[in-house]
Amino acid sequence: MIKKIQITAVLALVVFASCKKDAVQGTNSTKMPLSTREIAVPGNFNWENSSTVSVMVTVTDVRFQSMIHVISIFDADPGKGGRLIATGSARTGVAFSSKLYISKQVSSLFVRKTAPDNSTSIRQVTVSSPTLAVSIAE
Repeated sequence: MIKKIQITAVLALVVFASCKKDAVQGTNSTKMPLSTREIAVPGNFNWENSSTVSVMVTVTDVRFQSMIHVISIFDADPGKGGRLIATGSARTGVAFSSKLYISKQVSSLFVRKTAPDNSTSIRQVTVSSPTLAVSIAE
């Protein structure tokens, strides 16, 4: 029993003795900041990672006249796991509009129109401005 304790102690001593912090080598003259107060950020730096996008979807499908269509907006292709971020209704002459607060990494939105007969139509729309106007027919 004492032999096991001695072996364990020797192994622990070897493991801890072999751990040491490497000295920084090289000719890097840039001093790393020690706190966030030492970081110099330009005054015009934009800290926001998200933005507001206004979306207006008009339905031009005349097959159902004034019947209601379901409008769904996704952050990626809904067939590949895109998340639903807005839903509502529209009909010919009455648009669906919504303000979305989305990540700036989202470069396109997918708009799906579900007609009263459950047929669907999907459009990919590039997020190129804070206002998007989408028109979906059949």
